[in-house]
Amino acid sequence: MLIASKYEEIYAPMVRDFVYITDNAYTREEILEMESRMLIDFEFDLTNPTSYRFLERFAKVCGAQGQLWSLAQYLIELPLIEQRMLSYSPSNLAASALYLARKIIYRREGNWTADLQKHTGYTEEQLRSCAKDMCILITCIEKCALQAVRKKFSTKKFFEVALIKIEH
Repeated sequence: MLIASKYEEIYAPMVRDFVYITDNAYTREEILEMESRMLIDFEFDLTNPTSYRFLERFAKVCGAQGQLWSLAQYLIELPLIEQRMLSYSPSNLAASALYLARKIIYRREGNWTADLQKHTGYTEEQLRSCAKDMCILITCIEKCALQAVRKKFSTKKFFEVALIKIEH
């Protein structure tokens, strides 16, 4: 709990709080020793990067902001409701979302630059399959029972990107 709270909480509890909630079953030193052992056993590898973190990095490369940034965010949140999208890695989802968002916003081919290819590690060809699946999701979302993501991205705060009509 100490590790999880340090990782997730803005104001993590103090070690003395854990001594107290365990009714003094463990000393401060025992708790800190166990924390150290667990971190060493995990080799300090506590998480994997998400598609959102990859998207942040890739978006910086091309200066994505405003409507383009919001649309790319929408495109990486939509796959969260579709199990078949689990076959794509987080970096592929992020790069594909940016690729598709650029294609939708700029409405032309050739938007995947050499710089984006270098920084993402993906060619346009490698992104097409995932982007196509995202395109299917975005065009079928109105019929889906799960509407929270669509509602979120239909607001002015997100430039109403969920309301953009996709041309086939």
